[in-house]
Amino acid sequence: MEVLSKISLMEDNRISLFEKDTPVTWQAKHIDYFLRIPFIGRVTILELIKYFPNIEDWNKEHAITLVSNKRSHEYLPEDIPVLNEFNDENVITYLDKDYPNLFNSMGEDKPLLLWYNGNLNIGESVAVIGSREVHPHSIEITKEFTLSAINKGFNIVSGLALGCDTIGHMTAVKNSSKTTAILPGPLETITPSENKDLAIEIIENGGLLLSEYRPKSKIERRNFVERDRLQAGLSKGVFVAQSGIPGGTLHTVRYTLKYKRKLIVYNPEIDANQYKGNNKLISKPLPNEDFDYLNIKTEKARKELRSKETLADFIITDTKSIRDTLENL
Repeated sequence: MEVLSKISLMEDNRISLFEKDTPVTWQAKHIDYFLRIPFIGRVTILELIKYFPNIEDWNKEHAITLVSNKRSHEYLPEDIPVLNEFNDENVITYLDKDYPNLFNSMGEDKPLLLWYNGNLNIGESVAVIGSREVHPHSIEITKEFTLSAINKGFNIVSGLALGCDTIGHMTAVKNSSKTTAILPGPLETITPSENKDLAIEIIENGGLLLSEYRPKSKIERRNFVERDRLQAGLSKGVFVAQSGIPGGTLHTVRYTLKYKRKLIVYNPEIDANQYKGNNKLISKPLPNEDFDYLNIKTEKARKELRSKETLADFIITDTKSIRDTLENL
């Protein structure tokens, strides 16, 4: 009976909260506050906002009966503190009208908070990604693809890393086109430091710097993978100029597949270590392919990928293939 009473209470709580047509009053400072609490991440915060759209209605006892992440229960606050020290300049939440709409299709992976510097009106985007140590063939194809993309009106998204990222950003800047750099750390800490001047040029040229990380926060190793997910999430298509195996570029490829973005891959037509990733992505998957190189963890996802002719939706070989791809993106 006690178990049934608890279940009934949970259902009553859910119903009473859902019946309220309550506007969401959470601000960036509230999301930031909860992100600092142990065992509370994006999924839990989305639940909390769903059940307590008006932050003034916060009730820890109710929250414990509603939130699915049990590890977070003991850390939930009794009351929401006054958060006057939070600087809300140049920060947006997923609730704001200026929030890039394509991020919403990422589901629970979408960034809840973004610090920005530059122009948030980016339009349709295509990501240009690849290795840091760049083969001469990759340099040329990256420049050509980027130039064609900006001529079609696309904003160029990348991660400001050395190599292919830098080529994509620089090609856009030199041709007076917008480009968006997604950073693995706070806005004031440009990584790598070699691209500080490029970051300034991006902003001066009407582009954008984006970061999930609050000012003065440390850059952790996992940030780079998190940054890769945003490159895929913000883009209609993702162009892989060069990738080895293993390779950081493949993190972005995994998210590209997860979010159903179009995967565009350069065919180098050579069997070189620098292009092992490219050659995998443009080849038909083996019947028993496990996709370890992409860190695919579920059999359902593996089965779906095995059914594809190639993981790449478009294969780039020359100028015509670039033009045809961008026409059909």
